[in-house]
Amino acid sequence: MMDAGDWIGAVAWTILGFIVLGVVLWAVFRILPSPWQDRVGPDKREGSAEEILRQRFARGEIDAQEYEERLRVLRKEREESPADHRSNAESGSPIGPMPPGQ
Repeated sequence: MMDAGDWIGAVAWTILGFIVLGVVLWAVFRILPSPWQDRVGPDKREGSAEEILRQRFARGEIDAQEYEERLRVLRKEREESPADHRSNAESGSPIGPMPPGQ
């Protein structure tokens, strides 16, 4: 029959086992690349054109009208084929380039 000391030891080892398992799982997930990272939409990735546009709007560099216009152009260009992109580049974009230093 088990006395109180045996029960305390069993519970302590169980808790310690869960802690070790948690640390190992945490380390594995920190080291390995996330399988869900690629599922983030292209407009949410850091450094994407839409994310940069959102940041510029948030900083007050552009107003709401310019933000909406540029966002509309970006989303339209994303849906177009590469041939459409070439024709747009040759005919000129509806929005001019950013000023230097921006």
